[in-house]
Amino acid sequence: MVWTKEQGEIAVGLYGKGVPLREIGITLGKKLTTVHEWLRRYGHVKTRIPCARCSAIFVKYGTQKYCLKCKDVVRQEYHVERNARVYNDPDGKRKKQLRINERKRRFTLPRAYADWTEEQALELLEKFRNAKGSRKEFAARHGMTTNSLTRIFRTLVPAEHSDVVEKKKSNNVSYRKGRSFEYRVRDMLQDEGFYVLRSPQSKGPADLVAIKAGTVAFVQCKTSRYYFSEKEARGLLELAESIGASCWLAYRAPRKGHAFGLFIDDVKTGDMVYQK
Repeated sequence: MVWTKEQGEIAVGLYGKGVPLREIGITLGKKLTTVHEWLRRYGHVKTRIPCARCSAIFVKYGTQKYCLKCKDVVRQEYHVERNARVYNDPDGKRKKQLRINERKRRFTLPRAYADWTEEQALELLEKFRNAKGSRKEFAARHGMTTNSLTRIFRTLVPAEHSDVVEKKKSNNVSYRKGRSFEYRVRDMLQDEGFYVLRSPQSKGPADLVAIKAGTVAFVQCKTSRYYFSEKEARGLLELAESIGASCWLAYRAPRKGHAFGLFIDDVKTGDMVYQK
């Protein structure tokens, strides 16, 4: 819809004199719907209809059915009704439809490998451990898809599979750098008397969990404190406070006259807990 300034002024002038839209269109060489849409878009034609909720007359824009006063009320009523339908659904069909089912994914064996045993999976996993190349290439060499291979490992030997994946990822420079820093933080906390649990591949709520008499802390390791987003900090802090634990951030930063140092801060208070 291309209109020149002169055409717009002519259309507005003729419409103000009461000329029908069809004749305006003929004069300008435009369709009736085009003339009406242009005039409506720029506020020269205002369609007034009754509100579908309170019957008050209001100016309609687009497909609007409710006045501004009722619009927010109708939206709120819709969300209340929607939540009632979702959480009162015994079969869970509505949850699945709206994609809010938060159950963890359960892996099952592919139909073609339903009779596989744990020993067969371990033997295949050992070959995968010593193989070179990607997972896709390994699966193709053994006549299966990548999805089938993953489902076999995660169903029959999930713990061993996680260890192999971590070893495979060690060739990644970024992963190796982050893992090395986690080990350094772990050793520092162990020197302070903590029992430290590590979550490989960041599968846990935090990279490290430090436990000591009277103290439990979730420790997130970042090579720079600027990589720790506000959203991530808020989520981890809420989880830590819900079980009465502390939330710490371990990071690297330059020190005056020295190389990069290792610091651990309390996320809630911002106070330094340890440094090295």
